[in-house]
Amino acid sequence: MELAKTFNRKRDQIIHFLIHGIAPLSTVFSKPKVFPFSLKELDMMPSGTLGKETAVTLKENKYQLIPSYEMHDFKHVLLNYPMTGIGEIRMQFFALGNGNRFLTTWGIIGIGMTLFPHKIGLFLQEYRRGKRSQNITHWKFEHLVQLNIIYLRSILNGK
Repeated sequence: MELAKTFNRKRDQIIHFLIHGIAPLSTVFSKPKVFPFSLKELDMMPSGTLGKETAVTLKENKYQLIPSYEMHDFKHVLLNYPMTGIGEIRMQFFALGNGNRFLTTWGIIGIGMTLFPHKIGLFLQEYRRGKRSQNITHWKFEHLVQLNIIYLRSILNGK
């Protein structure tokens, strides 16, 4: 039983490193956009807005906004995926179904299928969810942070 716990912990550490250590490096190859809000400003937004809910989630997980990588955190909150290894892989399967074809998406999916082969049913469910949802690949989240998250989710789901 201890071996299984150690394996699960190592698996989560690998995913965490890829998400927070490697993936943000992809911004090195693109011109960084300056995000117009700080975490403090997001936290001061009204309750129920995408900005406020993202700030609360980041603080609960003891994370900060990563420059040029802010949209990623908004997607976690909008799509209701926890900021965990499995949550990240689920979100990347959603993204693939939703039209995202970035190298980091493919990389995390490949690693996710390798480390969590028993979760493939769950991952395919998220892929189908992405296919059914409104395409968010080009949403400008900096313009959406002040909107109500329930309203945004209704648009996402086509209601």
